[in-house]
Amino acid sequence: MKRTSSTCAHATAALNSAANCSSRSAMTVLNTLKPGLDEKLYERALVIELRKQGLRCEQQKSHDVFYDGQHIGSLIPDLIVEETVIVDPKVVSDFNDTHIAQMLGT
Repeated sequence: MKRTSSTCAHATAALNSAANCSSRSAMTVLNTLKPGLDEKLYERALVIELRKQGLRCEQQKSHDVFYDGQHIGSLIPDLIVEETVIVDPKVVSDFNDTHIAQMLGT
């Protein structure tokens, strides 16, 4: 399939929509449950909220990781929304450099 600027624009819009809805849903969950609970509880509530919004959400699905054609391990993200957005709920009082690196994938 040949990519056109229209195809790319549609993909970008879909990605932005999934990311924005994920962020809004996370805030809804946090505001409803309040701070102080275990990460898994927020994750499970977020799955419920995302599905209420009509989004496809995979939880704890293993993905093989390859480098230069060779399998180097597996990645198990907490949530993948609409096959495009990785969501990793965190319960912390402050974000440190490690958290930021995890979010950016560096």
